[in-house]
Amino acid sequence: MRSFLKKIDNSDLRSGLAYSTWDGILWAVMFGVAENYLVPFALLFTANAFQLSLLQATAFLSTSIGQVIGAHITAKMPSRKFIPVLGVRTQAACWLFIFALTTWTGNAWFIILFYFTSLFVPNLGGPGWLSWMNDLIPQHLRGEYWGMRNRLVGITQLISMGIAGFSLQFAKHHDLEFLTFGILFSLGFLARFIGSFAIVRQYEPPGHHQNNSATPTFATFLTTLPTSNFGRFALFNFCMAFAINIMEPIINIYVLQSLHFGYAEFSVLTTIRMLISFWAMAYWGPLSDRYGNYQILRVTTMMMPLVSLAWLIIKNFYALALIQGFTGFILAGMNLAIQNYQFDSVKRHEITKTMAYFNMFNNLFAFSGALVGGALTHFTPHLSLPWFAHGNYELIFLFSGLLRVATLIIFHARFREVRKVEPSPGMRYFYIYIPVTNVLNRFEAFGDFWGMRNDKSKNHESEQGASKPPTPAERGKVVFPSPSEIEKR
Repeated sequence: MRSFLKKIDNSDLRSGLAYSTWDGILWAVMFGVAENYLVPFALLFTANAFQLSLLQATAFLSTSIGQVIGAHITAKMPSRKFIPVLGVRTQAACWLFIFALTTWTGNAWFIILFYFTSLFVPNLGGPGWLSWMNDLIPQHLRGEYWGMRNRLVGITQLISMGIAGFSLQFAKHHDLEFLTFGILFSLGFLARFIGSFAIVRQYEPPGHHQNNSATPTFATFLTTLPTSNFGRFALFNFCMAFAINIMEPIINIYVLQSLHFGYAEFSVLTTIRMLISFWAMAYWGPLSDRYGNYQILRVTTMMMPLVSLAWLIIKNFYALALIQGFTGFILAGMNLAIQNYQFDSVKRHEITKTMAYFNMFNNLFAFSGALVGGALTHFTPHLSLPWFAHGNYELIFLFSGLLRVATLIIFHARFREVRKVEPSPGMRYFYIYIPVTNVLNRFEAFGDFWGMRNDKSKNHESEQGASKPPTPAERGKVVFPSPSEIEKR
C-alpha cells in the first residue's frame, strides 16, 4: 500500500485512501467471521430453502432501496461523511441483535429482518461514499487502487473466514456451536464499530454540492436505457445479475444439504472464491487501465456460462474448489470493469444519482433472480432425477447458465468503450499468456533470491570471460510478447 500511496502527491488524498483501506480491512473481518456464516447459523434454526434464498436475496433488496433513498438524502447533506458513519455503526449493532433475538426466540425470521437492516442503513450512504471515493482517487490510478485495496481486503477475509470456519468445525464436535456463533458475531460487531472511526478520519474533498437541476432525473435514466451507450451497458448488467443470482443463493444450500459438506469444506469453498477474487483485482486493475473496461467485461462475462454448467456435473470437493477459484478470478475482473466503466461514463456531477439508479435496478434484478431461484427449490425436489444430488438443484444451475448465454448473445456488441485505450489482444492473452508468464517469472525471482544458480554455468561464463551482463532471456526470465506478436501467432 505504501508504494501505491507514494504515487500521490497530495497528502490529504494519501491519508484519505489509507483510512479507506483500513475501513475495508475491518469490514472484511466482520464479513469473514459473521456475515459469511449467516446461512449455517440460520440452518441451526431449521430455516427452509426459501428462507435461505430470501436471506441472501435480502442483500440486493436492501441495497437497492437504501441507495436510491440515500442519493436524495446525500444531496441535501452538508457532508458525505455523516450517513456512512451512522450506517456502519448501525450495521455493527445489528450483529448483536441477530444473535440475541434469534437464539432467544428460535425464530429464523429475525435473522432476515436484522440482516436487511444491517445492509439498508449503510447503503443510505452508498451513493455519497462512491462519489466521495471518486473524488479521492486520481482517474489514472483507479484500477490500481481498487485492485490493491481489494487484495488487502481479500487476504483479511481469507484469514478471518478460515479461523471462523475451523472454529465452528471444532465447536460442532463439542456441542459449542451456539457459543461459538455468539463469539464470532461479537467480533463482527467490534470490527465494524472500530472501522467507523476510520471513516471519521477519512479526508473529504470539497465540491460536494451540485446544481440539482443538472443531475439526471429518474425518468431521464429510464428513457435513455435502450438508446444510450451507458443505458445498454446497464441493461446488460441487469440481465446478467438476474441470471447469475438465480443460482448464487442456492449454492450454499446445495453444498451444505445436498452434498453434505461440513463447516470446514464450506469455509474452504467460500474462502477460496473470495481470496482469488480480491487477489485478482490487482491482476485485472492495470489491464482495465490499459485495454479498457469494456474489453475486461467482455472476456470475463464470456466465461460465466461455463461456471454454472460446471456446477451441473461436478460433485467432487477438490474440483469444486477449483471452480470456485476460477469463479472468483473472473468475477473480480467483471466487477472491477463494471465499477470503473460507470466512473468513466458518468459526469462527475451526475455520479451520485446515476449510480444510485444503476445500483437500484441492478440489485432489483439480482433480488428477482434470487427469488426465482428460491421459488424453484419448491419444485425441483419433487422430480425424480436419480443422476442429480438431493433436491435436484442442478436444474436451477442449468437454467442460470442458459440465461447467461442468452444475455451475452443479445447484449454482447451493443455498447462500447468510452475512453481511448490500447488495442486489445484476444482472450489467450488474459487467460494463458499473462498468468503463465507471471508464475514463471515468480519462480525465477524466487530462484534468484536464494542464489539457486547453476554452478557449471557460472564457471563456463568465467572461462569465456563474458564482458557483458546477461539479458533477461539469457538469465531464464520469460520475456512476455507484445499483444501484436501474440495475434500474429
